[in-house]
Amino acid sequence: MKKLIMIVMSLFFLFAVMTVVIEYNKKAAFGTDIEEALYHSDKNTYSIQKILHKEMFAEEKYGYILFLTDDPRPYDSIVLAEFEKTIVG
Repeated sequence: MKKLIMIVMSLFFLFAVMTVVIEYNKKAAFGTDIEEALYHSDKNTYSIQKILHKEMFAEEKYGYILFLTDDPRPYDSIVLAEFEKTIVG
């Protein structure tokens, strides 16, 4: 019985360590800067030409980036991106 309890505890500990390592690697990959989040975002369909302004609100955990794209249409050349900070980064 003690052997079974030790095996279960070891598996639980291994699972917990692997979860922490995976989450840490996710956070390290995306960084904590909103500019890095913009460049690594899967939802970004625009080519970023120039970042005009970026603002981070720590108490609200939101970040905003205003940037220019190479779209020839004037109403699509300025984009505002909003980011929400989560436990991943």
